[in-house]
Amino acid sequence: MNSAAQTDPWLASACEEIAVDVFRELVGQAEAEGSTIVTPALTDAARELIRTRIGEVLGHREGPEMVFQPIVMLETRQMIGVEALSRFPGGPSTAHWFRAADDVGMSSELQLSALMNALQHADDLPSGLLCVNVSARLLDDPRLIDVLSHVDANRIVVEIVQPDAVTEAKSLLDGITLIRSLGLRIAFDDVGTGFLGLEHVLHVAPEIIKLSSSLTTGHAPGSTALDPARELVSAARRSGTFVIAKGVESQADVDTLKELGVEAAQGYFLGEPKPAEAFAAD
Repeated sequence: MNSAAQTDPWLASACEEIAVDVFRELVGQAEAEGSTIVTPALTDAARELIRTRIGEVLGHREGPEMVFQPIVMLETRQMIGVEALSRFPGGPSTAHWFRAADDVGMSSELQLSALMNALQHADDLPSGLLCVNVSARLLDDPRLIDVLSHVDANRIVVEIVQPDAVTEAKSLLDGITLIRSLGLRIAFDDVGTGFLGLEHVLHVAPEIIKLSSSLTTGHAPGSTALDPARELVSAARRSGTFVIAKGVESQADVDTLKELGVEAAQGYFLGEPKPAEAFAAD
């Protein structure tokens, strides 16, 4: 048994050790290729281990731990809300955990657990928006609707993560209708990458879009490389959609966003994710 297996409390048998090695290899390949997607070609042993690990998180750990990243106005640095983010015990990144859960049919359970954990902290957080992430496929799940029917519609924003494929388009639109029937606002995450883009901003007119940092990072104000971001911001303004930029890591990023007319943002330069109780100490 290798040293990693000897020190990892998740491992209890040679079979599990092999499964973990396979999973780590696949994750390593995906990360080396700049991807957050774990290939579906997992062995049965690896799949069973993933189910076990996720079951542990959902069981005695009562779901992923939650941290909250501030969302601030760029001009005044006033915090107007937070985004709830999941954190898991060791191992792969958060994105890999959710993708792996999807691969083994446990995505809905893991997402709902994270959502409920985030909502439990609402009263511990400063007033303002609380953005919670869900996938397009979860939007019409009766369990999601039941949970969201009991929240403060003036505060909670349902942030839809990028769908995996165009085939999710119908479930996306139907789900948005359901969510809006509860009086809740919709946000599109990472707009400018993946499936959600300009067409959906114009057609759906979400209340909020989260602008992908890939459209702005490394580009100076006035650069023509910013034209796609400029077009999105302009379309959002015409639709009455509020723009929040993601991944702000420097003052240069702030300056670029201001030139584009973006009013609010989040990122480590503006505020690191932290537990709900840490906000009370500020």
